[in-house]
Amino acid sequence: MRVSSIVDVFVESKEEALRISNSIFAAMNSKDPAYGDARCDYLFDEHDMKARFILWGTPAFMSTMLSLISIISS
Repeated sequence: MRVSSIVDVFVESKEEALRISNSIFAAMNSKDPAYGDARCDYLFDEHDMKARFILWGTPAFMSTMLSLISIISS
């Protein structure tokens, strides 16, 4: 089973978006091999000041990544 999710994180600055994305990609680089070919793409929308993360993977991967995004963007 594969699932996908789009997560928008509203930020105060481009630097904040970069900090969040760096943390997410660091987690992706050390992800559990059981997550297989899980993937994350990142876009920054300067007009709306939001970092957009597009995730694909197993439900377990999704749960882990959504929890991480929630923690680091608070």
